[in-house]
Amino acid sequence: MITIRMPLAGALGIVLIFGTISLDAGNEKTRQTQAEINWYMGLDQLHRGDLREAVVSLSAFLQAQPREAKGYLARGNAYVGIQSYPDALNDFNQAALLDPASMEPYIGRALVYLAMGRDQRRRWTELNERVRINPTDFSAGSERASAMKDMEGCLAQAWSNCDRAIQMDNTKAKTYVLRGEIRMEQSYINLSSNQRGYAIEDFNRALELDPKLTDAYFRRGICLMVANRSEEALRDFKETLRQEPNHAGAYFHSGECYEKLYQEEEAGQAYLRCLRLITKMNEPELFDEIEKRLNRLKQRIPSKRMDVEL
Repeated sequence: MITIRMPLAGALGIVLIFGTISLDAGNEKTRQTQAEINWYMGLDQLHRGDLREAVVSLSAFLQAQPREAKGYLARGNAYVGIQSYPDALNDFNQAALLDPASMEPYIGRALVYLAMGRDQRRRWTELNERVRINPTDFSAGSERASAMKDMEGCLAQAWSNCDRAIQMDNTKAKTYVLRGEIRMEQSYINLSSNQRGYAIEDFNRALELDPKLTDAYFRRGICLMVANRSEEALRDFKETLRQEPNHAGAYFHSGECYEKLYQEEEAGQAYLRCLRLITKMNEPELFDEIEKRLNRLKQRIPSKRMDVEL
């Protein structure tokens, strides 16, 4: 019989090597499991609106899986929700690099630029009011021009990204709704353009693709209302409420349409229902505006029932 003698250190070395391999394999499996937990936790937090918690969970997922485009897309959406726009753009850009065939990064970037454009429009509106009150406020005038330029740039970027997404896949109804929203914002820049007409076409296309898309009815209703087509707008808001009975925005804009149509009692009822769906803490400006409108209507409506309810 032949006996092979192995040095003790060598024998121990083999044992240690095998033990290390087994330990590394176990650690890798643990890391993958934890990454999966963080992924689903982040998605759940995102859907529930716990956006900052979602950022934390999705960041942990991406630390373990830095090549997963879906992680950057999800975290980008969370960043949009907390208005951290530079971080959102970085995530959508990274997702586009990792998955060039996906339209989702383009939609994400369009959402970011649309939100930034809306912020600039609000800034422009405030500055415009300052100039109206004091025409010699040259500082406000200069800032107003800057806000308009920034708004135009943001909306151009939003348009470019959204249009690219539609070119990649023209069967997604929500993408047409997004482009319609961008066109609506552009209509505030150039009132003489036909952007509202094109926006309505986009909303119509979205509803052809998905007749149950509540947001398309709501957005088209707003577009029609701004275009002084109140009766048509009301039909869209009623359909919105049929599909989503607690849609506060649909009640508010219905009230606006009823006022334009001189149906003041119906307007009061719509505003009242909206008021019951919001809180002063979460929507302070809208809450105050509705109370102001209700008080104005109360003075004009000779109805005991309205007096009691208002």
